[in-house]
Amino acid sequence: MNIKLIWHEPILLGHFKDIESVVNSFDYDLPPKSHGIYIFYREYGDKQYALYVGQATDLNKRLCQQFKNFELLNGLRNSKKGSKWLIYAELSTKSQRTQVALNQAERALIRHFIEDKECDLINKHTYANKYDFIIQVSDNPIGLIEDDLAISIVK
Repeated sequence: MNIKLIWHEPILLGHFKDIESVVNSFDYDLPPKSHGIYIFYREYGDKQYALYVGQATDLNKRLCQQFKNFELLNGLRNSKKGSKWLIYAELSTKSQRTQVALNQAERALIRHFIEDKECDLINKHTYANKYDFIIQVSDNPIGLIEDDLAISIVK
């Protein structure tokens, strides 16, 4: 299955000291109502660290839900130093099995970030022992996501 992720520009969320101001100032109309993947991450110096990887059949609706998720917001607030960011990508695949493609993309990214010894993932337990693959990642605007990320399938 070929999976293409079309990344949007990252959104600065701030330092998460005052979560209410971040939640209240977020432009909830920005994320599209399409299938996709999203990553909350922190940036410290010139490096980015993934904090949470998720998937959505409706990015707009799911991100609105996530900004009400106490556990996630608390994890972001309590993460190490650095500004907090959100990036999301719309999913493109020729497969009729969109949910399978979303699962594969999410697992592949989680696995990729787990292999980084400096991983700060809040949800690294998700799919930790499963591998899948992403054939193509296009036009990614940050160094956190490698171009042409490929992860083998292990059943």
